[in-house]
Amino acid sequence: MRNWIGFSVVLVIVLFVIFFYFVFFAGANNQISVEVDVRATDSYTSVDVYPNSIDFGEVSKGGASDRFKVTINNTGTENVMVSFLINGGNYTQKIFDYIFVRKTPGNDINYTKIKNFNFSLASGSDQELYFVLNLSSYADPIYGDMIGHRVNVTTVVVPV
Repeated sequence: MRNWIGFSVVLVIVLFVIFFYFVFFAGANNQISVEVDVRATDSYTSVDVYPNSIDFGEVSKGGASDRFKVTINNTGTENVMVSFLINGGNYTQKIFDYIFVRKTPGNDINYTKIKNFNFSLASGSDQELYFVLNLSSYADPIYGDMIGHRVNVTTVVVPV
């Protein structure tokens, strides 16, 4: 019986030490929370284009489409030069070479062919452009209807 009492006392002491350790040491705030705010220092180019598609509708040889407004917003940190590249889709017909662009609304003069058009755009600013498909000077023959004729126009952005 004495061994049992001695064993019980030792067991209680050991359990108390373990409990004390976990309550006061293991449960103590022994971790450090680290937080930092990192500011971007690298520059980048980025633009948003809205809308991202234009449907010129039905345009006959010798005619022109309605004018469509496109807004380009420079969301990057650099001032940029913006131009356009026509590629993919049905570009082989060259009809899309007759997309004309200008910066200001108004009458239909002072448009520039899209492949020759470029402009500079400051960081954080936007530019409204007006697009028209003008086939008044299109000379190649058109023998059949071109329904759903489509092409990709890539906005090319270069820092200046």
